[in-house]
Amino acid sequence: MEFEGIIRSIRFRAEDTGFTVATLDTEDGSISMVGKSHYIKIGDRVRIEGELTYHDLYGEQVSFTGIEIVKPTSEGEIIDYLSSGIIPFIGKKTAKKIVDLLGGGALDIIEEDPEVLLKIKGIGRKRLPHIIKALEGEKFIRETLFFFQKYGISPSISIKLHKKYGDRTIEYVKANPYSLISEVHSIGFKRADSIAMSLGIEKDSYLRIEAGLRYVLRNAYQQGHSYIGKDSLLEGTGRLLGLSDSLEDAFKDFLVKNYDVAISQDGSEYNVYLKYYIEAENYCARKLVKLSKEAKLPEEAFENVISQLEGEMGIDFAHKQKLAVINSIRNGVSVITGGPGTGKTTVINAIIRISTDLGLKVKLAAPTGRAAKRMTEATGHYAETIHRLLEFSFGDEEVGSGFNRDEDNPIEGDIVIIDESSMLDILLARSLLRAVSLGTKLIFVGDRDQLPSVGAGNVLADIIDSGVVSVTVLDEIFRQSKESMIVANAHRINRGEKPILNERDMDFYFLHRETEEGIQKTIVELLSGRLTNYYGIDPSDIQALTPMRKGFSGVNNLNKKLQEALNPPDDDKEETRQGDDIFRVGDKVMQIRNNYNAEYKVIRDGLVVDKGEGIYNGDIGFIQEIEGGIVKVLFDNERLVEYEFLNLDELTLSYATTIHKSQGSEFPAIVMAMGFAPPILANRNLLYTAITRAKKLVVLVGDEKNLIKMIGNTDIRKRNSKLDEKMRLLNEEK
Repeated sequence: MEFEGIIRSIRFRAEDTGFTVATLDTEDGSISMVGKSHYIKIGDRVRIEGELTYHDLYGEQVSFTGIEIVKPTSEGEIIDYLSSGIIPFIGKKTAKKIVDLLGGGALDIIEEDPEVLLKIKGIGRKRLPHIIKALEGEKFIRETLFFFQKYGISPSISIKLHKKYGDRTIEYVKANPYSLISEVHSIGFKRADSIAMSLGIEKDSYLRIEAGLRYVLRNAYQQGHSYIGKDSLLEGTGRLLGLSDSLEDAFKDFLVKNYDVAISQDGSEYNVYLKYYIEAENYCARKLVKLSKEAKLPEEAFENVISQLEGEMGIDFAHKQKLAVINSIRNGVSVITGGPGTGKTTVINAIIRISTDLGLKVKLAAPTGRAAKRMTEATGHYAETIHRLLEFSFGDEEVGSGFNRDEDNPIEGDIVIIDESSMLDILLARSLLRAVSLGTKLIFVGDRDQLPSVGAGNVLADIIDSGVVSVTVLDEIFRQSKESMIVANAHRINRGEKPILNERDMDFYFLHRETEEGIQKTIVELLSGRLTNYYGIDPSDIQALTPMRKGFSGVNNLNKKLQEALNPPDDDKEETRQGDDIFRVGDKVMQIRNNYNAEYKVIRDGLVVDKGEGIYNGDIGFIQEIEGGIVKVLFDNERLVEYEFLNLDELTLSYATTIHKSQGSEFPAIVMAMGFAPPILANRNLLYTAITRAKKLVVLVGDEKNLIKMIGNTDIRKRNSKLDEKMRLLNEEK
């Protein structure tokens, strides 16, 4: 049977399989529809094919096997279509003007006589040719849209693929549907495999096995590993593909045919790497050992300098702070590590002061823009992202992208200080080390007890554990920090002790809530008024944190609830939809992927004072304007970036974010959900990282039993990395 209507509600959708339960409003009334569709949204007009079935609990349903989105017919659908981003210069307001003028036949009228759009204020002779070109191009991509929508792939993704491959898009995907995994951020192996099966690719074909091996290998990197054991790779691939036969022969072919894959023997074990990871690991080990062996300055040379500096700065350095300063200036490579309140910034300031007095040029950098900004504020000296320090440039297809600073064009500095070094992954570490010339002193500053990098490797911990470089551990909490329960409790948690809670007039509180619903409700109340009224903290300065994306108190749910409370719909606020998310003027958003070629304008006092490139994973901003298919976002109160609607998959709402995503950031206040989380996401390391994000206030909301469990869970997944071993072996060589 065939039905057509409007999706009125989506009652359930399984993200992995796409199984969906929705309500479809037809001319004959509402029906319940069930079937697989990764991409339909409320308000879509769809045509489905399926059978009427009866469910004991839910009654009559249509079990659909075919679904397609059809041309919009109602005025509301046409407005949504015209303002979807497919057509430039047409936002929601302009789309409404078109429909008000042309009515329900707007699309047919525009197709026949596009110049009728000149009657719309804001669409002039300059813009019209671009709109006509987009409308004509839209005809050509319909075939692509219809092909992909059968597999639950959204129109925005289909359009991106069509932009890249043009008329060859369908042919390209049919030849190897597994290529979608690397091409499309939201498509994993299961969806690509489902498309492959429907196209007739055999279950035991080499194409499928190769895709499975590569997926499991890449998944290991996404979990932070630099390599995966061969046996683990084959076992994981067999489970993924549902194949019980040996994959040894296919694995041999895989190594021969894929030149970007390498295998390394470790005793009787074999480890499988993507080549650029093993090359990065080997390079980092060699360069760090070389830098560490550079001639060391005598320790005595700094004793008088430090005494003089103490007098000038009006402080008495603790023994380990003095040691950190001396070790950093006299050694080729050094590490300063310690928790909050242990004086890392004081040490950095002392190093800068002494180095400047000695005529040495100091460069400061951090992995993220927010961390670099904090470093600038704390030291009074300019700090930049590592990407900017290395002068990242986005090239074309022939030249490619890369860093301008390398062995042939090193960083112009005598001392390079890298803050938040726990965030360094092995690939970024290699790029940094390539640009550090022998004789330049490299200082890593960070807290090894925080979460490791999002990318592969365990760089800071490996450098410390290698025993090759100078390491100073700062472990004394200083007077001004002792007054903060945030600092005191961070150290208590790190020692496995229960934090001190709810001290009057302090900065660390626990609100007991037994249910997930109660946690969610309380967090929304705190951010939408309670904390502002009591502490005077602006809602934009309060960050909700949670271990998980899913669940009642997970990121996805919290963001929707917080958006409703903090930035509700308003006739004066433009908005647009991306998948199941709504972006509205005023929304707090986060960049979720590195975009090195994104252009931004630096705005101060309403004027453009500078321009630059690069917006990075974790950057937080606020939507300033939505108009003409463009969303403007202001990051860090000064960098203005424009996003086409088709690129909104780079953004997510960020009223709430995961603790992993918050790493490297600092907020005046954090509110953390303490509901149920699986053990891998409910450990001491994660909790410690969360509370050390706050400067002025921490509020934990949930069941105290979950707090105790997190403190007691020290089971952190060990990362596969060989950097420390390789450093030790190279250091022992004569």
